[in-house]
Amino acid sequence: RTQNMNSVESFQVILYDSQVPPYGDGNILIQYKIFNNTSSGNYIGGTPIHGGYSTIGIENPMSNDGLQYTFNNDYAPAASELEDGSALLITTALFEGPIALFDFTIDNYTVFFSDLSMVGYFVDLIDWLWDFGDGNTSEEPSPIYYYSSPGTYQVSLVVTSSAGLVSDTFVAEVVIESCSGPTDDCGVCGGSNTYLDCNGQCGEWTPICTDEDYEGYAGPSACEGYIGVGSEYVYADNGGFDDCGICEGDNSSCTGCTNLEADNYDPYNIFEDGSCTYIFYGPGYAINFDGEDDYIEIIENDLGGVFDDESIAFTFSVWVASPASGMDSEYDAIVSHAEDSGNGNFSIGIRSDGNVEVFIKNPCGDNVLALGEGEIQPGGWHHIAVTFSSGNVSAYLDGNVYNDQTCGSTMVEAGDAILLLGASLHNNIYFNGVLDEMRIWDNARGFEEIQADMFDGIDPDSEGLVSYWRFDEDEGETAFDATSGNNDGQLNGTPERIESTAPFTMPPFITLTASASWPVYLKIGMFPEATDGYDHWIDRYAPPPPPPPTWDAAIYNPIINDRFFIDMRPVPAIGEVTEWAVDFQPENETDSITLSWNTDELEEGIFILSDPFDGEYFSINMSEMDSYSFPPSFTRVIIRHSLSTGVMVSYIDGWNLV
Repeated sequence: RTQNMNSVESFQVILYDSQVPPYGDGNILIQYKIFNNTSSGNYIGGTPIHGGYSTIGIENPMSNDGLQYTFNNDYAPAASELEDGSALLITTALFEGPIALFDFTIDNYTVFFSDLSMVGYFVDLIDWLWDFGDGNTSEEPSPIYYYSSPGTYQVSLVVTSSAGLVSDTFVAEVVIESCSGPTDDCGVCGGSNTYLDCNGQCGEWTPICTDEDYEGYAGPSACEGYIGVGSEYVYADNGGFDDCGICEGDNSSCTGCTNLEADNYDPYNIFEDGSCTYIFYGPGYAINFDGEDDYIEIIENDLGGVFDDESIAFTFSVWVASPASGMDSEYDAIVSHAEDSGNGNFSIGIRSDGNVEVFIKNPCGDNVLALGEGEIQPGGWHHIAVTFSSGNVSAYLDGNVYNDQTCGSTMVEAGDAILLLGASLHNNIYFNGVLDEMRIWDNARGFEEIQADMFDGIDPDSEGLVSYWRFDEDEGETAFDATSGNNDGQLNGTPERIESTAPFTMPPFITLTASASWPVYLKIGMFPEATDGYDHWIDRYAPPPPPPPTWDAAIYNPIINDRFFIDMRPVPAIGEVTEWAVDFQPENETDSITLSWNTDELEEGIFILSDPFDGEYFSINMSEMDSYSFPPSFTRVIIRHSLSTGVMVSYIDGWNLV
């Protein structure tokens, strides 16, 4: 609109990029300001309302609020002093490729390259690829390169922007003349003996000496005693530190799960190793052993000292399921800690009579204890927990407690023993059946503690927990330890990963099936121990929404501003309302979206499904039907649950009749 006449005008904004004529900066900034475009003003003299410049923008039908872009050809300061500083930016910069460019200086055989590459606004350069023309390359922004012989070299540079765009190759000719300066003791043209090691001997790589008394001292930036700049060591140019900051390391200390959505995410990890687990409330996966040659060898074998010399306490627990056909031997080993020669100090297994056999070696001798009353029968799941405390041994078999004693109060050293799951190799005894949720603690847990979490997944950071194998990986040859102990296991033989049916306590899920081109399954519900936010042991994140056209559905949780496939909430008090927002991103050709549920899963109270406009378009009681369809224009629906007293009490100021 024009200001004085209030007439509707149209205009177009043309963005000129910075790389083709007519040249521009590729940007236009539409800034936000409350204004009234219908007010009068004088563009010629006096004190105009908007100043001596013109205004274009987008405003509401009432002409009192909108997006305004103000200019007067030279972009005077009057156009920049706006109220809240927010703006709408239209730019072509993200789509303009970077321009590779460099300069250099030559000092005998050494060339100092300087990157002069250019990139548009709002993006950065992230990758450099240099080719020095002699078969060697570099990924440094501005490298220093030493040529071994004179000659003419075609040096090229390619750069990449953070928008993923790659520049054209920039090439420059570098001419290395015959050496005009002195040659140092190591034969380097113009060198200053920097290739001497800390003992003054000429080496094949540049030393970094941390001895301040040495004339070649290069400062404290390198890890102590490290020598190797220019060597084949991959981190030589970083002072000997790997990417984790470990002197002469191999990046293992910062390698692990890097996915924020995983249960075992570690913010200090830089490199992904495939160990992420995405286990929500329930048993997940388990491992089936064939009883012939399947077993798991614990690689690091660092168990917090629970099986070391003079250890006085530990707890071992596991869920087991033997095949319905029964055992093929008199004894199946579940876990063993022994050398190949047979020298061991601990093992647990199942006997054919359904009891548990525990072996513990004390300084006073071997102890073989049979505990139970035949509870561990074929064809079903059984929970086994064994504790050791200063010679007192307790076995908890499906909640039944059996006690015994060893001849001594401490463990005895077992040399170079390794921990095996599902086998005892020195006597070729293997486990036949399924194992799940195996845990080792550095203390003797009590009956109440064991009972409290035997049917649930637990926090890997629980105090005293030194190893926790969930066996929840769906593929791969590694059984990852969920704790920070990193006692990962290597699968041997052909153990099979299967979906676990261990009898975990399952909360009262309500399954929502969102159907358009294909179904998406979501779960909501209420559980006493749950919170409104993210609970690692029960909730499950949804991946980021894919770009359209696609089909996607997820539960939006405003508490943490993220999306879930499973979102459990605490049990509300009477009168409180629990609300879930279900978001959809259907394909363009989708005609309708159908949300269905099982009315038998609805808990106590009232569940209302409505549009996000407080039921202006639809609002239904979910207990009265098992599905509802709506147009794809509704990209969000709301589910509200309330526990009602059955009475609505209303009152006004003053006297009320009740």
